[in-house]
Amino acid sequence: MDAKQIQLLLYPSARVAQRRLSALYQQGKIKRCTQTSPYFYYIDVHKNPLQRIGINWARLWLEKRCKSWERISFNYDTSICTVINTVTGAIREHYITDKVFKLPGDSTIMVNDDFINNAREVLRNA
Repeated sequence: MDAKQIQLLLYPSARVAQRRLSALYQQGKIKRCTQTSPYFYYIDVHKNPLQRIGINWARLWLEKRCKSWERISFNYDTSICTVINTVTGAIREHYITDKVFKLPGDSTIMVNDDFINNAREVLRNA
């Protein structure tokens, strides 16, 4: 996840997040990639870390939009998010992609700059 995602999810301010992430990095508990801005942090190496950051924005966005009776399951290998309604048992699946097209009727979430900016706003206001 990138530093902004972690801050929005876990910490009250960017400064607190920076201090904590820096301490965790220095202790060797997490790894950090400094080739991007903002930095992104991880535990295991992923074959395409930049794609994973976009997928994390979609995951955070979906989690914030979930109702209390819904449960989310996320598969990073297939980029599929499954939302299960624990009351009715209904299942919805969302395929997360960074492609620039969407098929009509398809349950696809396109991760682009507009989506990430929208997700940031949703998370800030949550």
